[in-house]
Amino acid sequence: MSRGPQKENGYTPIAHEILEVIGRYGLNGTQRGIIDQVWRYTYGFNRKAHPMALSFIADALGKKRNHVDKELDVLIERNIIQVVGTGKSRTRVLRFNKYFNTWDKPSSNEGRGDLDMTNVPHKEIIDYLNAKTSKRFSHKTKPTQALINGRFAEGRTFEDFKHVIDVKCAHWLGDPAMEQYLRPSTLFRPTNFENYLNQSVKDTGRRSASTFDQNKELLRRKMEEAQEHEGYGDAEDHRTDFDGLPEP
Repeated sequence: MSRGPQKENGYTPIAHEILEVIGRYGLNGTQRGIIDQVWRYTYGFNRKAHPMALSFIADALGKKRNHVDKELDVLIERNIIQVVGTGKSRTRVLRFNKYFNTWDKPSSNEGRGDLDMTNVPHKEIIDYLNAKTSKRFSHKTKPTQALINGRFAEGRTFEDFKHVIDVKCAHWLGDPAMEQYLRPSTLFRPTNFENYLNQSVKDTGRRSASTFDQNKELLRRKMEEAQEHEGYGDAEDHRTDFDGLPEP
């Protein structure tokens, strides 16, 4: 008689606290399946991050690749799954963000089939940011589009994006410590966007007057950046363990 699945044949350790919280986060079946696969190939092999091709996740879930791509973008936008680098063939290195207090709750429009995102001005927003910062961000990257889509789903407008870009450029341009944060992943993150939207360009005069506030902002950014990149070394160390996995 078969003994059935046995723990000694491999298992994935997940903290009870995470399991309790994640069940209350309104995830759909595909989103939860993606998380399960990330857990399987990270925690299941005692590592924090791992390159995972969309085609591999789609095959594991029995879903179409474009559907998995869409739902993965939602998880990235909500900061539940993080992209911490790229592996072979530019496959994204994925990590589950265990700090659930930093997850972004879904907007009231998230997941609605009637929400039209075809006319969201991704290019215009990124072109405006590049013009203001003299940088070369692409409007075609999935994480950037997901961030912009998320803000539009909350009812934000192109003028809101311009205001956020104008405000933070006024505050940070010319400051070597802060200029690096004039990027989509910082400006358009849900909690940051809300805060920046309620700031004024006129607040720029306070920067030189309050070194404390500036240092506090810099420390917060450094903590975010450290969290984004935690575990990347582990992913690189173990990257060759699954050379046989399908690449995109």
